[in-house]
Amino acid sequence: MIIPYGRRVAADGNTAAAVAAALARVEVVPTYPITPQTVVIERLAELYAQRGDAIFKNMESEHAMLGYAITMSHLGARVFTATSSQGLLYACEQVHRAGRERSPLVMAVVNRSLCVPWNLETDLNDSLSQRDGGWIQFYCANHQEIFDSIPLAYRIAEKVLLPAMVCYEGFILSHSTAAINVPLQEKIDEFLPGFSPPAEWIIKPETPKTYFQLPGSTEYYVKFQHDVELAMEKAASLIDESAAELSSVLGHKVAGAMEITGNPKAKTAIVAIGTIGETAKILIEGGEDILVVRIHSFRPFPRKLLSNALAGAGKIVVVDRAVSFGAYPPLAAEVFSSVSRNRVHSFIAGIGGNNVTENTLLEIIKKSSRKSAGPVWILKEGR
Repeated sequence: MIIPYGRRVAADGNTAAAVAAALARVEVVPTYPITPQTVVIERLAELYAQRGDAIFKNMESEHAMLGYAITMSHLGARVFTATSSQGLLYACEQVHRAGRERSPLVMAVVNRSLCVPWNLETDLNDSLSQRDGGWIQFYCANHQEIFDSIPLAYRIAEKVLLPAMVCYEGFILSHSTAAINVPLQEKIDEFLPGFSPPAEWIIKPETPKTYFQLPGSTEYYVKFQHDVELAMEKAASLIDESAAELSSVLGHKVAGAMEITGNPKAKTAIVAIGTIGETAKILIEGGEDILVVRIHSFRPFPRKLLSNALAGAGKIVVVDRAVSFGAYPPLAAEVFSSVSRNRVHSFIAGIGGNNVTENTLLEIIKKSSRKSAGPVWILKEGR
């Protein structure tokens, strides 16, 4: 496989991620296979076979994979990896370490359901369960956005020194095919220069230092945690600006923190993540008078932007493709923190690969006329 520079090509979502990582000139790729992510690394290996300018490292587990990624990042390399589902959970300890060690690697997370029972289909609980790990999290709605989000993630991650996940739904996007625009290498180079972290941040054997050991005081621990929060706040201020710059480089619109479509003065709004947000646009095309707000950046969460976008909506329908047992699901909880609670109606749909079609969403809007004490589960399409 060769990179189709400057062309519009058909690609599955995993290939789109691989091509974007290659154009970002990643230097180190630690790997461990898991469905439906494995194809990302296979395609990336094929691309680099023509170039030979990256280290590929087969690891014995996802935990080891992410540990290796963190260390190589601290040696000044641009690191990329990918995982899914149980693999991400197996690396959970390292996920939190990477956020607090401020390692600006990028990881594609091809969202897949968690067991039990065993399921290969999609929902977002794998990556959303890691939302407090100190990672920037982007959720993609289509193949072009998978491609665009990877250089965007590197640009922001390396500026603020935080890791980033680029998440997209397994099989729905990873194994389906659509057209994407692939720019020339110099276009990505213009937007994404080489990784150049502060000199004191890089591990150098000739100048040994102690990294991330026990601090002398709990005050230092608090400071480290607060520094991650400050970095996340800085990331929030960069996302829309960076997306606009990437848009001008690539010649098409690149999503920033969120995407808004439909009637901004509509009385009913749908808020969603990923492909459900894309499906909701079909309702607009069919003449429904609604506002659709699709969250692209779940971390940092665009609370103020969302509040402004939903200011005129009397009914806000939040559709989560994830659960939080015993509480409202992740997206609904964030919306509750952004707008007045009495306007919000929470629904759980599409978990485990169940279809969420425009008819499902129409049924959800109808059901939202009835108040519920908790989230409403849609157990089957349209029910």
